[in-house]
Amino acid sequence: MESKATLLSFVQGLKTPASSSRWRARWLLVPLLLLFLFGEAGAQVGKTFWFAAPDLSVTSGSILDRPIFLRVTTLKKEATVTISEPANPSFTPITQVISANSIYSFNLETWLSQIENAGADVTTNYGLLITSTENIL
Repeated sequence: MESKATLLSFVQGLKTPASSSRWRARWLLVPLLLLFLFGEAGAQVGKTFWFAAPDLSVTSGSILDRPIFLRVTTLKKEATVTISEPANPSFTPITQVISANSIYSFNLETWLSQIENAGADVTTNYGLLITSTENIL
């Protein structure tokens, strides 16, 4: 009789809100722990990158393409990063010296009309060339 009472109290305990939130937290923690232990994050590392800014439309009255930032991360060495648009001679290259082990955000909103591509099935010459003196992410 005592084992039935213990089992009944255990089952009732599983149905209480505090207990169920603890179980949910544990089940969410397990995949995160496995990802942390065995997962590997990756990023593109190099000195030369090409980037094409997609055209984001207005949805439900929200403007989705502002602000527009290009974030660059340096590694162990200081890097001079240059953003240019080779197909557009009127685009003035943007150059920034970024210290070692740092992140820099280029705000490209000023040049949005010169860099944003027009949409699907339209070819444009708006590709950005990102070059650096040292490896960046």
